[in-house]
Amino acid sequence: MNTKPVSPRGLARLVAIGLLAVGLPTAKGQTTPPPSASGGNTASSSSSSDSLTYGERRFIKKAVESSAQEVQLAQLAGDKASNSAVRMYALHMVPEHEQLDSDLQNLAREKGVDIDTSKTQGHEYKSLAKESGADFDKAFVKDMVSDHEDVVKLFERTANEAKDPDIRALANKYLPILLQHFDQAKNLRNSVQ
Repeated sequence: MNTKPVSPRGLARLVAIGLLAVGLPTAKGQTTPPPSASGGNTASSSSSSDSLTYGERRFIKKAVESSAQEVQLAQLAGDKASNSAVRMYALHMVPEHEQLDSDLQNLAREKGVDIDTSKTQGHEYKSLAKESGADFDKAFVKDMVSDHEDVVKLFERTANEAKDPDIRALANKYLPILLQHFDQAKNLRNSVQ
C-alpha cells in the first residue's frame, strides 16, 4: 500500500471535518449537530415518529380518524335525533371527542406523525344522514355501539402495550371516557329498539 504523508493543510481539513461530524466547533466557530441513528438531528429524534413502534403510529392515526368521525356523527345526531336521550348523548359526546381530537393532534405533532386532519364525511356519515326519525336514532346508536367497541379495544391495547409514555398516558386518560360512551350507547340501544 502506497500512502502519502498528509500536509499540514490537509490535516487541518480532516480535523475540521471530524469536528463537524461529531458536533464540535471548528476553528471558525461553525458547528453541525451530530447525526442521530435515524438520520435527523438529536433535538428532534426523541419526538420523531422513528422512535415510535408501528402500533403506536397506527394508534395515533386510527384514534384521530375515529375521534373526528365521532364528532361529525354526534353533531349530526344533535341536529337529527328524534329521541331526546339520543340527542343528549350525542351532544354530551361532542366536547369530549373534540378535546380528545385536539390532544391527539398535539401528540401527533410532538411525535412527528403525519395525520389527515381533513374533515371529510365518510360513508358512515353519508349513510346516516339519509335516515330520519326513529330510523335515524336506531342507526346512530347502532353505529355508536360498534364504533365505541372498536375504539375501546384500540385504547385498551395501547394503554397496555405502548412503549411511549406519552401515548400510554393519553390512552389511559381517555379510556374511561370512551368506556362510558360505549356503556351509554349500549343502554340507549335498548330504548330505541
